[in-house]
Parts: sequence; structure tokens; C-alpha cells
Amino acid sequence: MNKFMRITILALVSMMAFSLVACGSRGSGMVSSESVQPAGTVAVALDFVERKTYSSNQFAIWIEDLEGNFVKTVYVTRFTADGGYKKREDSVPVWVSKSHIDSASKKEIDAISGATPKSGSLMYIWDLTDQNGQKVAAGEYKFFVETTVYKESQSVHTGVIDISGEAMTAVAEADYTTDLAKDEAIIADVKAIWKK
Repeated sequence: MNKFMRITILALVSMMAFSLVACGSRGSGMVSSESVQPAGTVAVALDFVERKTYSSNQFAIWIEDLEGNFVKTVYVTRFTADGGYKKREDSVPVWVSKSHIDSASKKEIDAISGATPKSGSLMYIWDLTDQNGQKVAAGEYKFFVETTVYKESQSVHTGVIDISGEAMTAVAEADYTTDLAKDEAIIADVKAIWKK
């Protein structure tokens, strides 16, 4: 095998590995399937359909304890995290209020944000740490996925996952602010998967 072929094969293998686990400094928790979910984590899985309209396709994923205390942002679309919530007040307003994004540093914003993904089945990993990087206690936690479908048309998907026992999957329930948010939802089939 010549040098060109070896370099080509190495490049292809590297690209395939990167596509399976998309981990980096921005939106660092996305994986492609349950088979690559690390043990000792919770994956928030969802189906995403991109809308081709202005003021759309924004979403955030976060964790709270059962008392409603904010634990950590798992992922948020870059536009919103980079200040889009100031330009469009309807951009995931529940997450904006709870996360205190307005006081976050650029490094903190980079760690939780990523480009709006392409349509498809997505999974984002919570590593069981809080926003300060400290491991959380075993027990039950709420997971949230909030979307902005178009302007004031939003949805919030909510569920509870127990990380104290055996592996489990919890399905989220959705609340919609308008009929448009429900009829043209950009997020569906939200669930959390605890992999012990």
C-alpha cells in the first residue's frame, strides 16, 4: 500500500470516528446513538426537524433537581447562547431565565453551545456534573428540552430520570404555548436514557 493510500484511509477513519462522537469545546455532549453513550451518563435523545423560517430552530436542554434548582445546561443552540435571546426575547425564554446566561463567561457559553443541527435523531450527554463541574448525588432529576418553533410558539418537554439504580429510560411529556408549536413541532420523541 502506497503512502497516498495510507493517508487517505487514515483520513476516512478519522472522519468516521468524528461523526460517531461529536465531542469538542462547543456543545460538547452530542453522540450519534445509544451504542456510543458512555457508561455513567444520561443521554437526552430527541428527533429534530429543522424549520426553514426566520426566528425558529432554537432549543435548549438542561437539568434541574426535583425542587426546581437549576443544575446544568446540557446543550443550547449557539445563536441563543451568544446573545440571540437579547435580540429575540422569544428564544427559549424559560431556559434563559433559569440558566442566568447573561452572567456566563465566553468560555462557559462555548462549553454548552453548538450550531443548530441538521434534521435527524440526536442525543446529548449529561455527565452527571453540575454547572460548577461537581458530581451530583444519586437520585431523581428533571430533564427539560425547550424549543422555539416560531416567535412566541414554543414547547417545553419535561421528564424525570433516576440515576440511583439500574439503567432506565424516561419519556418526556410536552407542553405547547400555541397550536402552531404543536402542529409544526421541531422536536419530538424526547427521552432520557440512564446508562449505569
